Amino acid sequence: MLEPAAGSLGVYGLDGAVSDFVEAQGVDEYLEANARYATLLAVFRERIAAMVDFDRVEPREFWRRAVREALAESNYDSNPVIDAMFDAGGTGAVSIDDAGTVAAHVERLAEMIQRESNAETLAAAAVMLAVSLGYSPREVQRTLD
Repeated sequence: MLEPAAGSLGVYGLDGAVSDFVEAQGVDEYLEANARYATLLAVFRERIAAMVDFDRVEPREFWRRAVREALAESNYDSNPVIDAMFDAGGTGAVSIDDAGTVAAHVERLAEMIQRESNAETLAAAAVMLAVSLGYSPREVQRTLD
């Protein structure tokens, strides 16, 4: 049972359980979409591992550069994978409440990842996705290694 936080109305669902609260907030579709997009992290990981010889390239520096590029606010390189992640088919956004739209977008992104031949482009896009899913920049390397 959850106790109301100071200043809260204390509305946490029928039984006061966290699951009731989450359900009452209507976030199930968002959590499901988040899980679908999270599957792309493995696609990025496999593709980057196939492209980069980490015996010759220092992994920490590779990912440091990717984080820097992904999170740059200005003077960043154009990245078609990042652009596609945040603009599903030119529509400007993906409808989260339509699982079919999310699934199709994830599939298109997976295909795009497989076609991309620049490991740095993929790494920056992987970082951007991981951060968008709630990972901290420090967790990104662990998630993608």
